[in-house]
Amino acid sequence: MKPKSVLISDFKSGVKFWKRTKKLDVSKSPTLNDPVDDAASTNNVDHEQENHEQENHEQEPLIEVEPKPLWDQAYENLREEKPHVVTAYEALLFRILPYLENTSSTTDLESLLSDPPIKTTPEERAQNCPIDRKKTMDDIINLGRKRMDEKGVVFKVGEQEFSLQDQIQTVVVGIQVGKVWIDEAVKASPLASAAWVGVCLLLSLLTNPVDVQGANEEGLAYVTQKIGFYTNMESRLLGEQNDALSPAEKQLFEEHFVALYQAIIDFQAQTVLRFFRRRFKTFLRDATKWDSWEEMLKKVKELGENLEKESLHFNSISSNASLNALGRWAKGTEEERCLQCLSREDYVWYKNRVADRVPDTCLWFLNHNSYHSWLDADSGPLLVSADPGCGKSVLSKYLINSNFGFRVPKEAAICYFFFKEGDQNTIEQAFCALIHQLLCLRPQLTDHALRKYKQNGDKLASNTTALWRILQTAAADPNAGPIILVLDALDECLQDERNMKTLAGMIRTHFEEGPGNLKILMTSRPYQNTVQHIQELEELYTSIRIHGEDESEIICKEINSVIEHRVGRMKRFNNDFRIHLKQRLLRITHQTYLWIYLVFEYLESSTVKTTSRGLDEALRNLPITVEDAYEKILNRSQEPETTRKALFILLGTYRPLTLHEMQVALDINPKITSLKILDLESDQDFYNRLRNLCGLFVTKHDDKLYFLHQTAREFLLTISTSPPGPPANLGWAHSFSLRQAHTILAESCVTYIASHDLTILMQDEDSPASDILPESEVDFIEYSSNYWPNHIRLADLPDGADIVTLAARICQPDFRSFVWSCQDRYIRYFLDDCPSIYIASAFGLASVVRLLLSNGSDVELHYNHRETTLLALAAKYGHENVMKLLLAVDGIDVNLQGIRGDTALWTAACEGQEGSVKLLLAIDGIDVNVQTKDGFTPLNQATSKGHEEIVKLLLAADGIDVNLPDYLNCTPLRYAASHGHNAIVKLLLATDEIDVNWGSLGGSTPLHRAASKGYQTIVELLLATDNADVNMQDNYNNNTPLHEAVRRRQYEIVKLLLAAEEIQVDIPDKDGQTPLHLAAERGHLAIVQLLLESKAIVDLEDKDGNTPLSLAVHRGHKAMVELLEKQIVQIY
Repeated sequence: MKPKSVLISDFKSGVKFWKRTKKLDVSKSPTLNDPVDDAASTNNVDHEQENHEQENHEQEPLIEVEPKPLWDQAYENLREEKPHVVTAYEALLFRILPYLENTSSTTDLESLLSDPPIKTTPEERAQNCPIDRKKTMDDIINLGRKRMDEKGVVFKVGEQEFSLQDQIQTVVVGIQVGKVWIDEAVKASPLASAAWVGVCLLLSLLTNPVDVQGANEEGLAYVTQKIGFYTNMESRLLGEQNDALSPAEKQLFEEHFVALYQAIIDFQAQTVLRFFRRRFKTFLRDATKWDSWEEMLKKVKELGENLEKESLHFNSISSNASLNALGRWAKGTEEERCLQCLSREDYVWYKNRVADRVPDTCLWFLNHNSYHSWLDADSGPLLVSADPGCGKSVLSKYLINSNFGFRVPKEAAICYFFFKEGDQNTIEQAFCALIHQLLCLRPQLTDHALRKYKQNGDKLASNTTALWRILQTAAADPNAGPIILVLDALDECLQDERNMKTLAGMIRTHFEEGPGNLKILMTSRPYQNTVQHIQELEELYTSIRIHGEDESEIICKEINSVIEHRVGRMKRFNNDFRIHLKQRLLRITHQTYLWIYLVFEYLESSTVKTTSRGLDEALRNLPITVEDAYEKILNRSQEPETTRKALFILLGTYRPLTLHEMQVALDINPKITSLKILDLESDQDFYNRLRNLCGLFVTKHDDKLYFLHQTAREFLLTISTSPPGPPANLGWAHSFSLRQAHTILAESCVTYIASHDLTILMQDEDSPASDILPESEVDFIEYSSNYWPNHIRLADLPDGADIVTLAARICQPDFRSFVWSCQDRYIRYFLDDCPSIYIASAFGLASVVRLLLSNGSDVELHYNHRETTLLALAAKYGHENVMKLLLAVDGIDVNLQGIRGDTALWTAACEGQEGSVKLLLAIDGIDVNVQTKDGFTPLNQATSKGHEEIVKLLLAADGIDVNLPDYLNCTPLRYAASHGHNAIVKLLLATDEIDVNWGSLGGSTPLHRAASKGYQTIVELLLATDNADVNMQDNYNNNTPLHEAVRRRQYEIVKLLLAAEEIQVDIPDKDGQTPLHLAAERGHLAIVQLLLESKAIVDLEDKDGNTPLSLAVHRGHKAMVELLEKQIVQIY
């Protein structure tokens, strides 16, 4: 990333500025019609004035002059560079101005133009000069365009009108179509050839005006569209609110804007002159192509592209600088630890690795009405869907770096996350990254995260609900300002439907409850399982989704522009080849941005001969689809088997491998007996070899390897679910399965671990690999030790495979030192010195468990080790294949309890393992009401943890007791109500046996807990049963649910309770205080009003003789005192 100091030099070297310096005469304001002074005279005057000012600078105060707007500066620069254009434009403008302002004595424009010009002085023209030059230019352009349309030559044939220009164009096109055939036909006759030459000359005179008009119209449409964009960009970059620019940077940007505006004004002014010339003169200029509209437009585009590029670069630098300022504001170690817990450093890189937007692309989105409506709104979600390779991530990057096309205030906090299948693909990772960015940009919001961090510690990073709550409360903070969250590539999020359902539910709840200043932009492929839940928000936001897949025609036009741009840059090939290449590419349908990239990389990296035959062959072999491009890239490999293994490894890894790790994984095999046999090369040499093997498929960042694009993975992976084997065809497409990938990685990992010196690996100390092994061996041993069980489990190895025997050796307890250093803490501690079958079961290694059972380990099924049983251990981690093997053993006790009393069913319900619960409930004799030593049941645990699907399964089981309490006398319903699990409360209330008034040891009921926590939906559900006792008092303080709601200022809950017919508002607690006492003492004015409206007695005394009024007086609540006094007066 370039520092700001380099940015300045980049400006100077990368852009040619049309810099103009003028001395400012404060005694005279510059006007639209100032004459161009003689250069020598001006210099003398300036020199004399400068000397005079130097002599008198102590006597005369400096006069501060407000700088000209950049548009006016550009206009004055154009006057100096092209005085003939500005003079002619101003003369025309002065003549037409009365007509535009409706002050002319005639309404006939043509007569006004035909009148002799009025002689005016520069001062007179200045006095009548419009203040808003841009608006005046727009008005005169629209007038000129209307005049051109009206002045076209039209003739009638019968009742039908024809345009002369259209008919000429039709004839010309017909002649051009047959030109090649006519060229050949007239070669035999000199007279015919001479005549045909004359026709061709006339043809050019006829076609040039048509071409010129098209070029002018195209250019005018372009600059008209861009003016608003660039002026908006100017206000965002150079406005007073942006203090990130240094004076030098600001000056450079100003010069850049002035140069661009000057080119635009030049194009517009010359267009105006063309509109108002006499018809014959216009025809002559167009026929000879006197005005080079293409060159003028090219200049505008080049200056605009440079400006966009540098502004995006600066925005990116500023954003990264803000994110890196973490340590400057942290108030103490706790804040630092909190932020470190949330830190996801790679999110910046994942954005930056996306290609930059080519100017004038993504307009299908940027010009969309729904996008503009979303921008103009204060809050709301927006989902953008489009097919693969259509530039969704490029669009996201552009919007982030450009402050949404410079439409969003500079102070807005834009936070983002780019999902990437494989290693950046969970909602928790996304939320952590978003919060981390938000806190770096808004340090004043840190307390929202700190509160949750104090409750959860480092586990906060994996607590989806808590993370989302941080985002919600931070966004609702009055000091938050506008916040925009960008979630790119939702389709690459872990495709667990619950993820999308959870995310959609969170978004829906937030925008229903109070959206604040939060906006969310999401992009995805149009996959139903990804977008369906988000799209359900349409009832709240009718324009929530933009269907990019329906904008194929517009996207195709943009891609054609990119093709022309890229072809023009291919200087290696001659002009004829570039023309044919462009024509060939433009004819291909179903284009995407990814396809363009692959085609040009294919051409530029291939050994295409520049001979005619070589170029023809290159055109014939041109990839016509992304899949075709991938196939051709891989077909170049000289070592297809090695290439296949490398691609298998890339497909199956759980995180990106480093170059060293990849080299080891690629070179090692089960026949290796010692790591010394490996013949490893340098990382750079290996990367060069890998690129030769895999071509463009592989890219690297920070020495880590990635697929070029998600479609590369999809191209390789098989569509069917057939078992692994040799590919059915000789091609690469869809010939790879994940099962094969995991098999190869399982062999590499287990072989690498088993090849180390066992005396080192079996040390008792729990040391990291870096403290035990040579540096060259650290990388892959850490990957292997962390992920070897996953690869073996997903490989589903057959019995008797050599790798299974090696894996069984690794399951020996003596390997505990660091082999599973990053695995579950439970495994690291509780499995110490345990039998191998426990380790294999915990890791879900069915093939290893099968081997161990056959060798006599089945005896372990009848005992518990430390705190759990073997079956409960497999159920805890959801390893159903292992559970089936264990359940097939004769004499197994499915209700065997561990030391704490937990069974396999209890453990599965507690951990949310739905598959394990289903498997166990299908077994005869399963105890669904089993209790631990603390009285916790499977249903009790599932309701407490919020496992809705498991609660459904348990409630459907025979013999389930829905009211069975634990040692605190708490029932499942009380736990569900206390934790705010609405859906589970609804499930429990639907059972006939449920007791809604069951109290705990302290006497609090589910209604007490829901009222206290403010769970409005649950309170409504409980009250709707007609069985909930709204006046029930607990055993400790004699509090009713109304007391609990008032004490915690739950206004909406108080309203619900007061609406109940049976409510008694004056029940005293153990201190004799009614809800009115509590509300008055705490200053809850709105709640007091509700209680008074419900006829609460205003002068009741508590045990100390205090009334609500006396408590309010004592606490100094003036408004409360006035309200209660007024109420007392009304009563008495």
